[in-house]
Amino acid sequence: MSCFSRRMVVRQEISDFSKQFETMDSLRTVPYTYSNAHDDVPSNFILVLIHVIAHCVGGLAVHIALLGGHVSARKIASLSCTSSSMYFKLTKYALVKMKLPLLPVTMAVLGRNTILSITDSSKDEFRHSLLKSIARIIPRPERCISDECEIFSGVFGNAFLHSNISKTLHRWLIKENITHLPMSGLPHLRKICSAGFIVDAEGMNKYLIHSERMALPTLYVSGGKSLLLTQETSLLAYRYMSLHQPGFEHKRVVVEGFGHSDLLIGQESHKNVFPHFLSHMRMAEGGGGRKASSTEVRGISSCSWEAFFDSDGGSTLIPALFVFLLAVFFFLWKILYI
Repeated sequence: MSCFSRRMVVRQEISDFSKQFETMDSLRTVPYTYSNAHDDVPSNFILVLIHVIAHCVGGLAVHIALLGGHVSARKIASLSCTSSSMYFKLTKYALVKMKLPLLPVTMAVLGRNTILSITDSSKDEFRHSLLKSIARIIPRPERCISDECEIFSGVFGNAFLHSNISKTLHRWLIKENITHLPMSGLPHLRKICSAGFIVDAEGMNKYLIHSERMALPTLYVSGGKSLLLTQETSLLAYRYMSLHQPGFEHKRVVVEGFGHSDLLIGQESHKNVFPHFLSHMRMAEGGGGRKASSTEVRGISSCSWEAFFDSDGGSTLIPALFVFLLAVFFFLWKILYI
């Protein structure tokens, strides 16, 4: 009965949290009628646009889809991104971790089974247990008494400020929501982090050169405290859009007292963050998404993405370095846990 009660409390808080989205759900969809100039579309055809809110890697995926030509901006009424954009500027500590060949070593250790279990260790092979032990001892800004949270933070870094998250939501996140970590996408993410902006799987820039595909109003939100990504992520995106798409409204917001994921799941997000989403969507639906004129915006400097581009996309893996780093990791593990 006590287990059922705790489950009910979790569900109740999640239900209360979901109410933050009710106002967004009440916003009507935006109907647009195609011009007769489109011969392949009936004149009475109505396109229903959507509002997109993307976070972290989700923001990278949306920008890759748009700038890569996989999704047309004409299908999106507005775009809002938290802790993400077409740029991905890590904090110095996170960048050092990403530049070191720790990830190639990790992928080599994992082998074909690239999914790391967080909550269930009964079926772990020695290699997975070793990696989780290493993840627990990696330094980070905040520590947690939860073993699952320590493993997750060791791999990715602190995803939120614990002071902004309720205990009930924290328990749900680590016990029910995030039970496994798929690692197979991290090599591509490493190339993006090394370059500082979105690149393809080979580390080549195929996206920022197509700014004409980002014809839509945008909002970029950063937390006032940089945990994983710096505020430069939203600043560069705002400048990029203002320079290349001056005909649309663009806005950047830095919310003090927030870090990364707590921008969306924090206890005070509905007061400090969500109103920016609502304002942006209402602006787009009210016809303010496109400016009256497409004159060039003054005072906006060009963002040089070439300066951040790393042609090889990361460090070359050397077998001898594999052995050395694994020996260091195993030595530390034995000192601290045996």
